[in-house]
Amino acid sequence: MNQKAILIKESLLKKYPNNSSNNNQDNFRSPCPIHDGTNNNFVLYPNGSFKCFSQGCKSLDDLTRILAITIPVEQVTLQSLENSFKIPSNYLQNEFNLKDIKAGVSIPYFSEAAKELTTRTRVKLYGDSKILSKHKSKNFIYGLQKFKTFIDNKISEVLIVEGESDTWVLNYNRLPAIGIPGATQFGLYEEAIKKCIESNIRPVLYIENDDGGKQLLKHLSANADHKDILIIQGSKETNDFVNIWLENPDQNKFREEIKNLRNSATAMGEIIDEELKEEGEKALIECKDLWENSNKFNLLEKEISIGYSSGKEGPVASLVSYFGLLSSLRSKGKEDEEEERPLRIVFTGGPGSGKNQAINNAVKLINPEDTVQYTATSDKAFIYNKHTYINKTVIYYEADSIPEEGPSATAFRSLCDGEGCKYEVTQQNPETNNFETKEYFKPGPTGLQTTTTKDFKPQNASRLLEVQCDESANQTKRVLNKYLRNNTKPDREPWINLYIVIHSLGSKKVGIPFMKELLDGVGIFTVTRMRRDFPQLLSLIKTVAMFNQANREITEGVIQATIEDYDIAKRLLFKTFSLSQSEIDDSGRLVEKIIRALAESGDPALGKTPITINQIMEHEEIKEAGLDRKAIQRRCQKLVNLGIIENEAPGRGRTALYKPLKHLSEECMLPELKSSKTEVLF
Repeated sequence: MNQKAILIKESLLKKYPNNSSNNNQDNFRSPCPIHDGTNNNFVLYPNGSFKCFSQGCKSLDDLTRILAITIPVEQVTLQSLENSFKIPSNYLQNEFNLKDIKAGVSIPYFSEAAKELTTRTRVKLYGDSKILSKHKSKNFIYGLQKFKTFIDNKISEVLIVEGESDTWVLNYNRLPAIGIPGATQFGLYEEAIKKCIESNIRPVLYIENDDGGKQLLKHLSANADHKDILIIQGSKETNDFVNIWLENPDQNKFREEIKNLRNSATAMGEIIDEELKEEGEKALIECKDLWENSNKFNLLEKEISIGYSSGKEGPVASLVSYFGLLSSLRSKGKEDEEEERPLRIVFTGGPGSGKNQAINNAVKLINPEDTVQYTATSDKAFIYNKHTYINKTVIYYEADSIPEEGPSATAFRSLCDGEGCKYEVTQQNPETNNFETKEYFKPGPTGLQTTTTKDFKPQNASRLLEVQCDESANQTKRVLNKYLRNNTKPDREPWINLYIVIHSLGSKKVGIPFMKELLDGVGIFTVTRMRRDFPQLLSLIKTVAMFNQANREITEGVIQATIEDYDIAKRLLFKTFSLSQSEIDDSGRLVEKIIRALAESGDPALGKTPITINQIMEHEEIKEAGLDRKAIQRRCQKLVNLGIIENEAPGRGRTALYKPLKHLSEECMLPELKSSKTEVLF
C-alpha cells in the first residue's frame, strides 16, 4: 500500500477496531465512514482509491474530514500513475505520450493525424482538481490518434467514456475506447458519436451513475437520431472502469467483466421511454381526476385567469400560448406535413397589453425545461447556445433581439418554420490550418413564441401565427378587477402533472375526421393569409384534441378530433382569422364603415337606406383616401361576395344599391361545422 492508503487504513482500524473481515491482503474492507454504514461494503485499494458499494460515496474530501486526517500531497509522476492504476508507465508513455514535467504529468491530446491539439496536466492522483488545463484552451476528444488504428483493424465498436484514466485502462486491456474530458462536454460526445458512425463503427457510451451522467443522458436523448445508441449505465458497484480494473487487475477477468457489461447495454430510446413511462405513471396518480375530466378546457381557462383577468372572456393569448407549448410534444421530427409541426406564434399589441404575461402564465403550467427562453440577447445566441431544440419551444420575450438581416436571419427563419435551425460558418481547422465551412444544426421540431409592438418583416411575419392581445377598455377593467379579489393562489401542480402525462404516456397522433367539411368551408376565401395560417390552425386543432384525449375516441393509436376541439381552436383564433384582419384591406374596411354609417343615418322607421356609389364617393374620408369609382366598386363587390353587404339592384346597366348585412368585425373566415356554435372569447 502507498502512504495515502496506509494512512486511511490506520484511521479506519481506529474507527472500526472490531473489523476482522479482511481476507484480501491487498484490498481493505470496512463499513463506509462517509454514510456511516454498518456492513463491510467499503473497499480501500492499495493505491489509496476507494469505493462504497452501498451508497456510491466517492468524495475524498468527505472521507478525510470524517476521519480527521490530512493526506500529504504526492508528486504525480509516471511511476506514481503506474502504481495507482496498475498500468505500466512505458505503456502510458509510448501509447499516449505522457511525460513527467515539473508540475506533474503532461497529458497531450492529439488529432486523428497525431497532431497535438492541446495538453492537460495531472497534478493530483485523487480528489478534486486533479487535472489542470491551459487558460481558455479548447477541449477535444481524448485518444483520437488511435482512431486510424481502430479503422485499419476493422474494429466494430468503440467505447466512449468519461476521462483519460478510463481510456488508458480500457486500451491497455485491448478494449478500443476514446475519452471525453467531462460529462458536461455535450458537444464532444455528439462529435464522438458522429465520428464513430461516419467510420462505420458502433459507438457504445458508458454513462456514470452521478449527476453529470444524468445530465448527459438527458441531453443526448433529446436527439431522436440517438435513440438506437447503446448505453452502458454505471451503478454504485461499477461506476468507472478504473475501479473495476483495480478490484482485480487481471486482464482476462477484466475483459470478461467488461464483456458482461457490454451485453447489458440498452438502446438509449428504451432507457428514456422507460424513465418517461415511470414518471408519467407517477404523475397520472396525482392528476387522474383532471386527466379524465371532460371539462378540462374550462378548468384551464379558469386556472390561467387567476391573477390575470376575470369573466368568461378569458385570457385568449395565454390559452393560445399554452396550446402552443403543448404542440411541441406532438411531433417526432420525421413528418413532412406542416400541420404536424409545433405552433409558431407572435403576440402583438401595444406596451402594457400583457404580451409577455400571456406567455408567462402558460409556462407556469408546463415543465419549464421544455422551453428555451431569451430576453435581451445577441442575434446569434440561439445558434451557439448548448440547448437542444427537439420538441421544445423557443421563447423570445422581445422581438428586438431577433435578427432581421444576414445569415443569422436566415437561420432564424428556419426556426420559424418549426424544423430547428441551420447556420453555416467558416472556421479554421486546427489540424490542417485550412478554413472550412462548418454547419451548426439544431434539429427540430421546435415551437416558437415571441412578442412585438411593431410589424415584423414579411419574411418572418409570413411564417408566424399572429395573435393580438386585447387592448380594449373592457379588458383593462378586467385586469384591474384582480385587485378586488381575494388572494386566490393558483394550484398549478395538477396541470404540471397533466403535462407530464401527455408527454410520457399520452398518444400524439391525431386525425381530423371533419377535414373535408372544414376545407369546403374555408375554400371560398382566396386570401393568401389563409394558405399561410391554415396549417397552424390544423396544428392547434390536433393539439386541443391531444389535450382532451382521455375523452376522445382513439383508433389504432390515433386520437380522433371532434367538432368541440375545432370549436375551441376557432374561439382562440377568431381574431386571427377575422375578415377585418385578413380578407379586407384598409380601404375595404373604410368603404364598409361608410356604407354602414350612411345607411343608418336616415329615418329609423324606414330601416337602413340603400347607398349608391356616388354617395360613397362624396364622403370626406373617401376623398382623403383618394379612392376613385373603380376602386370603390371593386371593394364593394368584395364585400358583397363575402356577405357583408348586399346589392339590391344587381345587373349590368343598373345603379347598384348597397345595404349592410353583417358587421365586418364580427365575421370570421372559419366556418361553423354541423352543431358548432362558437362563442367569441373577447
